[in-house]
Amino acid sequence: LLSRYWPAEKQKVEVNTPQGKMSWTLPATMYIPYKPDEGRQNNFLRVQDIMILDLLKTNFDLAKTPNPRPVYFAVTVANSNMIGLRSNLTFEGMLFHVNPKANQNIDPQILKKHLLETYRGHFRGIGDPSVHYDDNVQKLLQNYRSAFLQLSYHYSSLPKDTLVHRQFESLDDRLAHFDEQSNDQKALTLLLLMDSEIPESVRPIGNTDLSIQIGKMYSDLGKPDELRRRLELATTRDDLTFENRSRLAAYWYSSFRDSARAEQIMKDVLGDNPTRDMLYTSATQLFSAGAHALAARYFNKILEMDPNDGQAIGGLMQVYESLGDLQGSRALLENWVNKHPQDRGAKQRLDQVMKQITGDTSTLRVQN
Repeated sequence: LLSRYWPAEKQKVEVNTPQGKMSWTLPATMYIPYKPDEGRQNNFLRVQDIMILDLLKTNFDLAKTPNPRPVYFAVTVANSNMIGLRSNLTFEGMLFHVNPKANQNIDPQILKKHLLETYRGHFRGIGDPSVHYDDNVQKLLQNYRSAFLQLSYHYSSLPKDTLVHRQFESLDDRLAHFDEQSNDQKALTLLLLMDSEIPESVRPIGNTDLSIQIGKMYSDLGKPDELRRRLELATTRDDLTFENRSRLAAYWYSSFRDSARAEQIMKDVLGDNPTRDMLYTSATQLFSAGAHALAARYFNKILEMDPNDGQAIGGLMQVYESLGDLQGSRALLENWVNKHPQDRGAKQRLDQVMKQITGDTSTLRVQN
């Protein structure tokens, strides 16, 4: 058992590979009482961790393995079972390749080959609604979506190239000329292929945020209607938490700057008798999305319930600062200081606002 004892001084691991030295930190993964002064932090390795570590060391020991083999983790392996190698794993589709060179998150060439060639025969029956997929298989499908999304994001993150955007008659036409496309066109082609092979209408995405993020990727690539469709679809779901539902209004405003639609979504979410916490959540989400005027309405509704609500006052102050509304900041602070004369911080902020109003340029902008 003590051979598995794994204190801090043993946690730096080094392995010599044909591509160079690979070093990483392998933290202890389980706790066994051993020394009274250790506390209850993990201090031993599990048997499976010892096994994987031994496999790596044996594979890259030329005396034991003259021809080292590449080592992979399946994408279904939990992070807790990867012995701290996360920075040395390169995503290649359904696998993570153990890579001596750290922080190479994906191999775009291998991933492209798998998605456009290797996996093309893997999607039989996915688009057929008469084929039953249990919950486990539905979740496994997300790994394929993840591969498409990661490669699409890779291309969209590359510098803009000078290739002329060409027109395509169909998805097959896009795929036949994939390498001739600009980076943005490649990213869009991958999204279109993903939705063709794994249609959400048949195999839905349970995570609304993920579906909307996909919509944002479409929008950034010139198809805003796809984001609009996903947002509208999300508003019809009745299985979302209040926070997720209210976030839809913020998404709508940040994406389309449509305050009327954002406000209507928020009204539908809040109902007729919203609580103070519901109003505060709505206001903060709208503020983060840049819908400052809408956020102010909900902060003010909180103050109608309780004029001494400090969080609402602070939120409203941030709104006024973002809008450059010095008179609004002044009125809010004067009212607060009159009711709370002992609040020295509020007095100081009021003095700063007054100096700004009177044109004292030596005064800094009101601090958050």
